[in-house]
Amino acid sequence: MNEKNLGQSSTDTQGVELGDLGSSVTQAGVSKSRRRFSGLGLSAPVVLSLVSRPVLGANCLSNMLSGNLSDPDRGTCSLGTSPGGWKNPGGRILGYSTLEAWAAAGYSYGTLKPGSPKGGVKASQWDSYTGGATTKAYPFGILLKNAEDVPLREYLNGPPKGDENNAIIVAYLNAKLSAVSGSTFHYILTPEQVIGLVTGTIPVPSDMPLQVFLSSTW
Repeated sequence: MNEKNLGQSSTDTQGVELGDLGSSVTQAGVSKSRRRFSGLGLSAPVVLSLVSRPVLGANCLSNMLSGNLSDPDRGTCSLGTSPGGWKNPGGRILGYSTLEAWAAAGYSYGTLKPGSPKGGVKASQWDSYTGGATTKAYPFGILLKNAEDVPLREYLNGPPKGDENNAIIVAYLNAKLSAVSGSTFHYILTPEQVIGLVTGTIPVPSDMPLQVFLSSTW
């Protein structure tokens, strides 16, 4: 695959705005985060950034949690692409076609079924594909809750839409795409951090519901 320029930002804005949680939840989260991260040397502005969607694009989670704000390269991150982008086989993700983005992240979206458009096979429709990585592929098999063994594209396009599993799948795909060698797209989370947030070895910033936090990163 030819190298792509991943520097452009996603235009899909289907993420959950943190402001929708209400000021009381936000203030409570800031208070809890200040206590949790004070031992890590995080200043109040950094703690406040944990509940601010605009600032998420300028601070990596690793820097937030470690207090290492001295490396500017590690502190400049970008919002990822939402479920609406990853589930649409006819779209584009950060310079890639959707199918190329899945492949670059290490997963197969699926194989286009044989047949002409007149036969109902359209490359832009998710149900025109067969096979592909499933919800049991690593690490989804250990991260997703009560998910049937179905292709990831089918899960993203079918009910229930917008659940926690949906957010986990998309966060991990964004993280894997960001980890491609030479990429200039720096997602807020690394693949290891997504796994840590889901399994509980990394605390979710400001005690937000996991789904809300992950949705705020695109």
